Amino acid sequence: MNDLVAIMTRIQKDVIDAYDFDLGAQLIHQDLRVLRSSFENIAQMFSGAREAQSGHALSGLAGLKMGLTMIRQSFPDWSHHDLDLAQSGNRVFGRMTVRGTHEGVFFGIEATGRTISFEEWCIAEFHDGKLAAFTGIADELGFLKQLGALPTG
Repeated sequence: MNDLVAIMTRIQKDVIDAYDFDLGAQLIHQDLRVLRSSFENIAQMFSGAREAQSGHALSGLAGLKMGLTMIRQSFPDWSHHDLDLAQSGNRVFGRMTVRGTHEGVFFGIEATGRTISFEEWCIAEFHDGKLAAFTGIADELGFLKQLGALPTG
């Protein structure tokens, strides 16, 4: 496994899934740039959040923790599976399956108790062995349909 792939795997499994931000401080730049959060459009649709338009709503390690805290309040078992990661230079490209059980309000959508599963793709850029920039794209429509927020037809 390439070094950056190993770091990205640790970030997904040990920092995000296990919610270990002490480890996150070692693996992620404090000035992390989240160029596109997977849920910006959902935030804007359901809460009218204008800051989501900037593309940097979850910038920095503190912003990432804030965003994950919000997700974990709604999906306490949020986790990444079937990681398929590849490295090219200082970038890691990935595809993964994200799963979680909707147990709390998410942007005004009341808890459904449904287990959701969707695909996410990412490009992660590293500097000095730390995650410095992240672009993530998720199947937001499939996600919303699974929650019952959109028609399934």
